[in-house]
Amino acid sequence: MWLTYTKRKTKALYFVQSEFLFLIQIGMLLSIGSAVTLALSPSSATCGVTNWIASLGYVLQLIPLLIRILAINQLAASGKQMQRVRLNIWMLYGSVAATAALLVVFLIVWTLVDPPQEQLQYEMTDFETPNGETIVHVYDYCWSENQFWYYIHFGWKAVILLPACLIALLALRVKEDLNDTRNLAAVLFIRVLFLILMVSAGVLAQDNRSDLMGYWSLLVSLDTIASIIIYMLPKFCDSGEKLEADPLPDVFVHTTVALLDIVGFTAWCSVREPVQVFQFLEQLFQNFDKIAEDNGVYKVETVRESYVVATGVPKPQSDHAVLMSRFVYQYMKKMPKYLRKLEIQFGPDTSDMSLQAGLHSGPVTGGFLKGKGSRFQLFGDTVSTAILIQKCSTSGGVHLSEETAALLVKAGKKRWVLEREDKVETIEKGDMKTFWLVIGGLGSGMKYMERHEFTSFTSNALMTIGVGDSDSEGDDGDLASQECHIEWNVEVFTGLLKQIVARKAALSKGSSPGFDLNLCPLPTMPLVEVKEIIELPKFDRKAARRQREHMNAEVPEEVVRQLRQIITEISDLYNDNPFHNFSHASYVVMAISKYLHRIIAATEVDLGNTEDRLRSSIQAALHDHTYGITSDPLTHFACVFSALIHDVDHPGVPNSQLIKENKTVALKYQNRSVAEQKSLDIGMALLNEDRFASLRATICAGPEEVQRFRALVVNSVMATDLGDKELKALRNGHWEKAFANSDTSTDVSSTVSSSNSVDEEYQKPGHEKQEAINRKTTIVIEHLIQAADVAHMSQHWKIYRKWNERLFRETYKAYREGRAATNPADGWYKGDIGFFDFYIIPLCQKLSDCGVFGPTSAENLNYATSNRNMWVKEGEAITAEMLAKVEQEYMQEQAVPADELVEV
Repeated sequence: MWLTYTKRKTKALYFVQSEFLFLIQIGMLLSIGSAVTLALSPSSATCGVTNWIASLGYVLQLIPLLIRILAINQLAASGKQMQRVRLNIWMLYGSVAATAALLVVFLIVWTLVDPPQEQLQYEMTDFETPNGETIVHVYDYCWSENQFWYYIHFGWKAVILLPACLIALLALRVKEDLNDTRNLAAVLFIRVLFLILMVSAGVLAQDNRSDLMGYWSLLVSLDTIASIIIYMLPKFCDSGEKLEADPLPDVFVHTTVALLDIVGFTAWCSVREPVQVFQFLEQLFQNFDKIAEDNGVYKVETVRESYVVATGVPKPQSDHAVLMSRFVYQYMKKMPKYLRKLEIQFGPDTSDMSLQAGLHSGPVTGGFLKGKGSRFQLFGDTVSTAILIQKCSTSGGVHLSEETAALLVKAGKKRWVLEREDKVETIEKGDMKTFWLVIGGLGSGMKYMERHEFTSFTSNALMTIGVGDSDSEGDDGDLASQECHIEWNVEVFTGLLKQIVARKAALSKGSSPGFDLNLCPLPTMPLVEVKEIIELPKFDRKAARRQREHMNAEVPEEVVRQLRQIITEISDLYNDNPFHNFSHASYVVMAISKYLHRIIAATEVDLGNTEDRLRSSIQAALHDHTYGITSDPLTHFACVFSALIHDVDHPGVPNSQLIKENKTVALKYQNRSVAEQKSLDIGMALLNEDRFASLRATICAGPEEVQRFRALVVNSVMATDLGDKELKALRNGHWEKAFANSDTSTDVSSTVSSSNSVDEEYQKPGHEKQEAINRKTTIVIEHLIQAADVAHMSQHWKIYRKWNERLFRETYKAYREGRAATNPADGWYKGDIGFFDFYIIPLCQKLSDCGVFGPTSAENLNYATSNRNMWVKEGEAITAEMLAKVEQEYMQEQAVPADELVEV
């Protein structure tokens, strides 16, 4: 304990927490004391005290270990493997005190009812006294009359110790040098071993209890010594550096500061849920932290999506520039692969992001700013210059200041540095001479990269380090992107199927055999099937309550296999168009999934956490407020499935041109919504094949659900035809009819507080009838799929520009192939302004007026208005730029002979 106190400020002991160690050491002293009393000749005093000090000593050792291993496992479960455990001292003391109190009650009862007393054991020998009397050995020991007390004595130890060992196995995932998980686990495993040995000794030596006391004394001693050797001794022998107090503010002369910024992150955020944004940053920055720690780089802070690190602080490092360059290079190299992995979790466009970095070397002022949330901060011109260098970098580039480049050259790393051909013009610094990091080889353990593998650019170009634009990755990149989109879609649809399975279980419905999706007689054209009102199931309070019990329902593996197969085949059915492709379909799936989730979690009805929202009373409020959309998982699945298939086999030209090119299709669909009807028929026919019978049976439980599913898909896919004036007028009429006299901003708090079910509410005078609710549901869903189909126009400017250019490429390609009469550039600028004014902004306004989308409605309307204003200012120049770009690409393609083009 004296060593613990004197070394408490070393890293080895500080991060373990001395209070934790003091408790264990007191427990060890008590255990050693019990071992001594077991070995001594028994007396009334030792018999009474031995069990007390042995039991309390065990509690003081075992409970702190259990608390710590639970805290470590909690870190592992939450994905924070790179953090150190800091125990709440009062919780630690409270847990030990509570357990000790329970134990004291048991010991008091034991002492009062059947206290251990000195017992005598006689053993005849073969020896005699001179008087001819047989010599008898007398042994004394402490024991209670009833062995039941000893069963409890060892039993409570096993009850705590065995689960602790299982938790320790799980906690081994946490980084060892942060939380010494292996040593903790080893101590627990050793204690299990000695507990087994003590119980075994009790069984084998029950006829010679005097010897048993000796065995137990030895085992307790060995157990304590083993714990000291495994857990305590390494910490005392570690002469590591003392953990200094927070560094005083000082000037650190030799440092390198780097900023790594995620390019495209702001635009990426505009199409994600807030929880997804934070999950993405947590996972990404945890990887940053690991590589930084491995390279001796100090993490300063994260500012929005920028990661700020430094070398040479708070401890001097002579090779600070080399260390920083190596760290940045390693992560730039790993970033594309890691983003492709995350794309499966977070959806399309995730792998389109990249890093741009800026490094500058020089003196900084650093120290801890005291106060709430204090952390080590850097100030000075070096930090400002590093920010400037990073801003002047480009996606995928590692930009170096002249000072950092000079340090690398001085360190013998001249091959890592390439001068930028143009000077950087800045207001703050004037013209700056800068460099690119082009690491040619980093020694052992790092793959050597030839200098020619890096591409040199002039002007605003850069030295890329394995990070490129996904649009230029070629066939392999496109294939990898498609595979990521497929896996992400599988995850999305599997989650929806889980909700359907849980709902069926709550309603006690099984899955029907693979029935025909066209079970009911249907017209020849899907367009004729469009309904003004689709009847959704009424709210079932009992089912909603039971559904909580089935939230962990699993989808059968065969169904998941069929789901992956059909999504893969749907992706193959999409043509290789610049805009109407599988990537666009996945983007629409992501948009409509976000809208549906915002319906469920809208601020107006977000009255608790996820667990709270599962309560039937809140589900009733959600059902009422959202016209029943939240209560039916089949509706969710139908909407998302519609998004997936809505452009299958799209020809890359509008319906007017498709009618001219394909008379058969035009005749079949009577010259209306031909592309949409064709896509729907293809998608539904594929799902209706016998090989997807199990998937269909999981989606729908019977003919009634089949009809509702098909009706929802038909209405949704047909709604994506924005050019049919008759359909548009019909939808506008439906909207006016549904919302003309209703208050869409009704507060649902009164609905939640009411104890009556929604079914009872519907019976009250003046409440909207179920038919009116279903009418609203139907028209809202149609507008929902429309908003998702053109979601790029009501999201971040960069997202809008990306998809706007892709659509321009597609229309220009059709023009060059003779499939369009005019050059799209002629009316592109004014056409988009009109599209904003007469379609996008009114659509966003409608979704806001219907009152079920919460903050998403205002967000979409703001983005749409902002994009419209920006397009008015810059649209003409952007159109000219896009035209010049596609014309140049077209001319280059025409200049290459066909045989050479194939060979390339």
